[in-house]
Amino acid sequence: MNPVVTGGFTVGGGAPRNRITRITSASLNDATFAIGTGFNTGYAKACLAPNGRIYAAGNFTSYNGVTRNGIARIHDQVSPWTLTVQTGGNATETTWRAENSVDLSLLASGSNMASNSTIVYTINVPKSGCATIRFNDTGANGLQGGGWVLRDEQGSRILDNTGNGGGFTNLANSPSLCAIPLSTLQLIPAHQDKLDWNPSDVMTCAEDPLVTAQWGIGVQTDDGYEFGFFDAVGTGSQTSVFRSHADVGGISPANGQRARSLLMSSTAVYLLSGRLENVRVRSRVNGVNGQWGPVCRMQILVLSTPCVTTQLYSAGVYASCNTTRTVNAGNYVDAVPAWRFGGVYGTTLQSASLYKFKFTSGNFTRVHVSGTALPLTEDIWNSWKFLCGTNTYQVSVAVSFDGTTWCPYGPACPVTIIDNSGFCAPPGSTMAPLPENGMANVAMRDPAMTIWPNPNEGMSINLSLTDLDPRVEQAGITLFDAFGKLVHHEVIALAAGNARTELNLEKTLTAGIYLVSVTTGDEQRTERLVVQ
Repeated sequence: MNPVVTGGFTVGGGAPRNRITRITSASLNDATFAIGTGFNTGYAKACLAPNGRIYAAGNFTSYNGVTRNGIARIHDQVSPWTLTVQTGGNATETTWRAENSVDLSLLASGSNMASNSTIVYTINVPKSGCATIRFNDTGANGLQGGGWVLRDEQGSRILDNTGNGGGFTNLANSPSLCAIPLSTLQLIPAHQDKLDWNPSDVMTCAEDPLVTAQWGIGVQTDDGYEFGFFDAVGTGSQTSVFRSHADVGGISPANGQRARSLLMSSTAVYLLSGRLENVRVRSRVNGVNGQWGPVCRMQILVLSTPCVTTQLYSAGVYASCNTTRTVNAGNYVDAVPAWRFGGVYGTTLQSASLYKFKFTSGNFTRVHVSGTALPLTEDIWNSWKFLCGTNTYQVSVAVSFDGTTWCPYGPACPVTIIDNSGFCAPPGSTMAPLPENGMANVAMRDPAMTIWPNPNEGMSINLSLTDLDPRVEQAGITLFDAFGKLVHHEVIALAAGNARTELNLEKTLTAGIYLVSVTTGDEQRTERLVVQ
């Protein structure tokens, strides 16, 4: 908070200042401090109240042309925030307080709240200042059945814990939240408050034209979007992921819009799995950050046992829905990669091992098992594949994580397939599905990634990639430490879906566990690396 100075002066920093000014580190006159004509005469003494408001007393008779005989609240230097609390049951056990993040002084508080009620409070936060919101529960079970939302004076959300009042035991701490005007940049409407994200999903923010304009111009690593995540009831810890024009990150195609999208299986993001998080976005242009925009809620599902569903790509370079494909013309149909969390604690990210494509046209149904990309060639099956000629099929996809059991089919979409090969079925043929729990009609690549030596001394890593999608020409290789911090990134060329390279680390890695992630088009695989 910049100090306010009073006295007998009439000029401050070269500008008219009748007996009051606010100074900054660079000037004797803070131009944003609007005093009007100031005090009409005499002297005054000013004090700053804990709620951020300024009060003055002296021998003046008016301030800014308004009669004020010796006392005035001269400037409302606060941003009035609104805290809406839904209490749920046992609300009398819960209290809250808003503190100035700098000096921890009390800004506002609440207690003895009525149960099963909606209560609205006003918190006056010093302009350009920051506040922390704390909830305390003596019953050690949080605000069961309740929640809270914090909005700025424009009504934009700064913090949203709707429906998650029971997400803490004794103490809930927000991160430091600042009264700096928010930007309008946020997630696209379809992705706001989405609480059922799968690791294979892609989160997208709105466009900042200034970022788009930097595509292909100058340094590509300092333009893009930063996605910020924080737990509304946790320790106040925060995670952010910056997507620049130079990042691939499993997103296609390469253009000025790619940086707007963030794959939920990114290491720093999927570690948030299972927690209700707030997410906000800001742009970065030529290395200069914009202001954060409003928050919304998000949550990645913990899928240690439930299944996940997927479907054909509907947009982007791998779009298959509502398209026409010809057999034996180098064509594929592509499914969105499916991921789930497994392991004892549901925190191990697992990718589906097999994808089952079901084609239905009237009474004709065929099922083929593949990887994410199903090639439409006649030499991979010895039985009829599709109806002869041009036919439109409803195509749905199911996945398996163990090669034996299958998840339900996801949504179907139309694909027109032209098959004039020698193995097509005559028009009017009726064919039932082949056994769907077996491996009949398998048409798949067996992509693999191998790293060695492992354990490693942190000098260099040999990496081999085999049988990847032959349409992909490059692979992004990224190393993360155990905390999700990026420690190495490079891009290598692929030849017919294969590559072998050596990553020179020059002893830059300290001892510990690392994740080596390779992204190739729509596929991603991760291996653990131990550095001794």
